[in-house]
Amino acid sequence: MEWKNNLKYQISVCVLTDRNERLLYQRPGADNYAPHVCARYGRYWPTGTNGSCLDMIFISYLPRMKAALFITIFFGAYALQAQSPQDLKLPESKRFIDKIEIFAGPNLSFNYGNMFIENYNDDNVTNKRLLKSGYAFGLGVYHPIKDRLYVNMRFLYEEKGTNSEMITPGLQINSKYIYKYLSASIAPRVLFGKNKKLALSFGIYFSRIQSAKGDITVLDRQNDQTFISSFYGRQVRKLRPDGSTASISYLPGLQSFEESDFGITIGFGYSLNISQKSSATIYIADNLGLLNINKPVIIVNNLNPIEKNHNISLLIGYILKRPFKK
Repeated sequence: MEWKNNLKYQISVCVLTDRNERLLYQRPGADNYAPHVCARYGRYWPTGTNGSCLDMIFISYLPRMKAALFITIFFGAYALQAQSPQDLKLPESKRFIDKIEIFAGPNLSFNYGNMFIENYNDDNVTNKRLLKSGYAFGLGVYHPIKDRLYVNMRFLYEEKGTNSEMITPGLQINSKYIYKYLSASIAPRVLFGKNKKLALSFGIYFSRIQSAKGDITVLDRQNDQTFISSFYGRQVRKLRPDGSTASISYLPGLQSFEESDFGITIGFGYSLNISQKSSATIYIADNLGLLNINKPVIIVNNLNPIEKNHNISLLIGYILKRPFKK
């Protein structure tokens, strides 16, 4: 048997079997058979020589399946050797924070919890929720978990509040409240789509109130008079069963407000690459408050009504991608 193996980096394998399915190998120039398999890498033996080879590997009395596995491993080693250095290069190490964003945009508030801010109707009182617009802006960072999974943390300043119109016997009352909050949110963000341009996130937010301002306009239709008041704080109106006003109470500043708010945030976004290092994003976020933002205090024998924040924001952002670690 001749070994014709003149190619560099070629593997030479000789496999023989007998009737008992044992594997036999005849070394070139030898006079007898030996129950072995020989796999040689990177060299060849000239025909008819009896020389030894230190890089030979022998496996004795292996079943055929193990021999196939053995040969596969060596061919895998050959394929690995044939790869270019670029193909074998490990993924570059990402930074702890590999994206930084700035964003801003409008929002709409839909606070809920009591008859003075929701749509409400009975025989004597009708309350209608009106459009309450605001804004939000801030800074965000992204921590990579996997190729399509990030943790996004945002810090923002935002305006929330309520806007409503109440009709009672003889009165039309328009109330508008503006709340300013400093907020932080954290949400895992999953990228999907062929080019990873779409994103879905779900997380939590935490807020601290900074100010609360009220603007109330009362139209007395019986006497054709209008009363306008603007203040920082909370005005609480108590109604009689017939819908008339029993009392009006006022707490200045933030005395009637809880300092903190907590809730869940859900978002959907789309990104468009500007360059290798930057991209633009458009993002819709729905923030639903879970806590009563009003302190349960008694104001002139009247309990401060329950109120919870809810707002939807449309945010336009710019993302700066940080380079990989060297």
